[in-house]
Amino acid sequence: MKTDRLSRHLRLVNLLHSRVGYNATELVRYLEVSTRTIRRDLRDLRAAGVPVLYDKKQVGYFIAPHFTLKLSPLTNDELLTLLLAAHAWSSVGGEELVGIVRQSISKILAQAPAQVREEAASLLKSCVADSPRGSSANGEREVRSQIIMAIRRKRQIRIHYCTSGETGQLKQTKIAPYRLVMSPEAWRLVGRSSVHRRVCFFDLERIHRVEMLEDTYDLPAKMPSLKSLFGSHSG
Repeated sequence: MKTDRLSRHLRLVNLLHSRVGYNATELVRYLEVSTRTIRRDLRDLRAAGVPVLYDKKQVGYFIAPHFTLKLSPLTNDELLTLLLAAHAWSSVGGEELVGIVRQSISKILAQAPAQVREEAASLLKSCVADSPRGSSANGEREVRSQIIMAIRRKRQIRIHYCTSGETGQLKQTKIAPYRLVMSPEAWRLVGRSSVHRRVCFFDLERIHRVEMLEDTYDLPAKMPSLKSLFGSHSG
């Protein structure tokens, strides 16, 4: 139906306007359509004058920054869901991130309708996030916070980590941090290691210390899948 197609186009515009850089596979998953439909929708947007571009570094589509379009506001359910997600994240972040997230939640609620404030306050008090195994340790929380800041600033880091096994030794390597992944078992850092000369992963519970470096980095055009990485061994 034309209504469904228009609704999908608006959702697609919302995604592309976020500047995150979604690739075709991600758009297929979020919009629950075929790759062929996504490519047709992208052509439709361009034909309508929406400047849809492709970023080779982010390996994803986005809308040019100069383009402005008044989008529909968040529904109450969408706002509550975002606040709940932020609340859950704050339970596993470092102290600096916890403060930022909680302050942001307070600012959003201060501008929300009274009904939403009351419902959100009740919901956030009733929901407690359970961290992955081992992520509650203060040292790991600090490591996680530093890695997140490095990813945000596109800065390389030097990590001091313990190798696996009972006789593991403390080693160090320079890392371009690409991803921070939360799995049911543990948090993992994914990035290119100067010692291993490849993209690999490190369990955060084995990282003892993180140093922020002045060197910056760019995301590669194509990265190994998480499945292929986690099927191998880290340093």
